[in-house]
Amino acid sequence: MNFIKTQPASSAGRITVADCALLAALWAATAVVLGKDIALGGLADADSAAHAMDGVLIHDWVMAGPSAWRSPMEFARQQYGHYPTLGIGRHYPPGFAVVEAAFLATFGISAVSARLCVLFFGLIAITGTFVFVRDLAGRGAGSLAAMTLLAMPATTLWGRQTMLEVPTLAALAWGAVTFSWYLRHPSNRRLSVLLAISLGAILFKQTGVFLVCAMAMTLMVCAIAKVVRVAHSLTAMAVAVVAL
Repeated sequence: MNFIKTQPASSAGRITVADCALLAALWAATAVVLGKDIALGGLADADSAAHAMDGVLIHDWVMAGPSAWRSPMEFARQQYGHYPTLGIGRHYPPGFAVVEAAFLATFGISAVSARLCVLFFGLIAITGTFVFVRDLAGRGAGSLAAMTLLAMPATTLWGRQTMLEVPTLAALAWGAVTFSWYLRHPSNRRLSVLLAISLGAILFKQTGVFLVCAMAMTLMVCAIAKVVRVAHSLTAMAVAVVAL
């Protein structure tokens, strides 16, 4: 007996009114859970401070104008002299800092703005989880999966701080959604989108490379089963090797 009702390929990926209602409820729950203590001053640890100041670096560099744009390394050295907590480039990829800079420009430079950026990625992660599981097992399972993810201690711990785990999780969730989308109708265009999003996960944290490796290995199995073209599998393997 089939206990899981898989969505038909023609309807998978579509967002209905019922989906919007469930997503609104999930977003509200995410805002409540991850937004707890968002207005508290200060940062929890050195890593949180480094991530926050990485965003300030990008924000200040963009706002400084063409003279700074022509000498980004010199600007970074001067910035580090004032704020010796930067981690971008040496320890951490720049993806989160770039998005965070937009939040700092919009809401002002503060710990609240930095945490608000993490909350934004939490909403993206919850949405991606819902969409991925909904397409596989239906709306109820998608809602349960999203709520389970939100309730996990690691999610609540890192999602309330200026850390990279939740932004990386958001990229992984939408990588899974894109992978499912690709497998429904494999094509060069869909493979290109899949590879772009998978590589994008690495821009948030180095551990995002596991998404690329998992995708490449799965495509190799799919190629053996003649579900996808061998050329697609070889392309994904080559990208995974380069990413490593």
